[in-house]
Order: sequence, then C-alpha cells, then structure tokens
Amino acid sequence: RCSSLGIIRTVGSQLSLFSMTLLSIRRYHHIQKGLSIPAPLTAKGATKVMMIAFLIICASVTVAVIPLLPSFEDIFVNAMTYDPKNRLFVGLPDKEMHISVLTEFYGRMSKNSPSWST
Repeated sequence: RCSSLGIIRTVGSQLSLFSMTLLSIRRYHHIQKGLSIPAPLTAKGATKVMMIAFLIICASVTVAVIPLLPSFEDIFVNAMTYDPKNRLFVGLPDKEMHISVLTEFYGRMSKNSPSWST
C-alpha cells in the first residue's frame, strides 16, 4: 500500500534527522567540555543509550503514523482528490475556481468562506 511505503520512508527520514541532531548536540557538548577522553561504557551508560534510541524510534514512528489516523485526516492534507467519475472539478487548480463552480452549481453560497491557509 502507498501509506505503508510512506510510513517507512517517513520513519527512515525522521530517524536520520533525530539521530544527526542528537549526534550534533552531543559533539557540541564535548567540544565545550574541552574534548576530554570518554570513559568506558558502563551498564548505566548502555541503558541510557538504549533508552535514547528507543525514544528516537518512538518519535519517528509517531511522526509517520499520526497523519494517517482518522481523527487527524482533515488536519494533514497533502492534496485534494475527487472521485474520477465526478467531472465537476477537472482542471480547477485553486480555491477561487472551486468556489465559482460550486456557486454556479448550487446557485447561492456564503461569501465568507474559511481560509485554506491555516
């Protein structure tokens, strides 16, 4: 499915973004401390690294899946599509054209239409 591929792509992009951000912050922190030699990895340190990796994975999956949830489908709109059998909106690229067609089709409409740019 297309949404599954989108989730995989988004998770990969977010993992890369969050990991590189974390690595950059950690590098900056070590430069500020004076580039000291790091201590050997302890069990506490390994647990901390695994928790951070788990949080990065959870954040990446959350960012990828939230737009697909039914309660958020009207917030995350990537494009407008219509049923191919409905020939009413073919070739209408913007809101003004849609409003004019709907006004023509239904006769009268409110001129106070909400903005699409929220």
